Amino acid sequence: MMTVECFISSSFGAISAHSRSNFAAISTRSSISDVSALRVSRQRCRVWNDIRCSSEADDLADFRDLRQRLRRTNIYFVGMMGSGKSVTAAEVASKMQYRFLDSDSIIERLEGRPISEIFKEKGEEYFRDIESAVLEEMHAYVACCIATGGGIVVNQRNWSFLQTGIVVWLDASADTLYTRLQKDTSRPLLQTEDPKSTLENILEQRIDWYKLSDVRVPVTEDITPAELAKEVCRRLCNFIKENPPRFSEMYPSNLSNQGGDNALS
Repeated sequence: MMTVECFISSSFGAISAHSRSNFAAISTRSSISDVSALRVSRQRCRVWNDIRCSSEADDLADFRDLRQRLRRTNIYFVGMMGSGKSVTAAEVASKMQYRFLDSDSIIERLEGRPISEIFKEKGEEYFRDIESAVLEEMHAYVACCIATGGGIVVNQRNWSFLQTGIVVWLDASADTLYTRLQKDTSRPLLQTEDPKSTLENILEQRIDWYKLSDVRVPVTEDITPAELAKEVCRRLCNFIKENPPRFSEMYPSNLSNQGGDNALS
């Protein structure tokens, strides 16, 4: 599905190509009609470019507004493997001028090997212990968008860290997840004879935990990272507007800390 932004970008590109062809035509014919067409083409280019810049400026303004409302409060992204937590968290962080952290990437750097090997050699219980320890360290920082592992929600202790920020659940169906992951061999939990059934079972086991999140954002197969980031922004703003007492009670330390000792620089 083509987004408005993609449509504007593609239209701008098409107009630019048309403009170049007009230059070539003028070099051979130099007719008044060709010059007039070129002038119109240039005007259209400027109009489309102004619209595109205006749209991008509006998007950035929304993210700046969210940043101001959050006052350096962390955003934790939870959801199943394949739901787009890392990409979306990075996109939101970039537009909000937050820092981006990924718990799985940190674990891999700490262990010096991919998660699939950690599961194979040490087992899931070992991995979950490391995951909790990493989350405990990350939650001490502020102004971060944090992508977490899919199973981080099932450990009740982890919620004591997650709830120091706002928890965003990227909610993708088992069908969507399977479409995205069916060729991905790096997921240790999906190394089964029937990966789709495995996904469905894991989602069923975790969904009540995911529902504890502050904000739910539906994820469809054709949604782009930019679209998903915008929807996260919109729903986060609505959550804060609708829950100001809860927000101020839940995150008092972050709201009062405009540049705490643990802020990443």
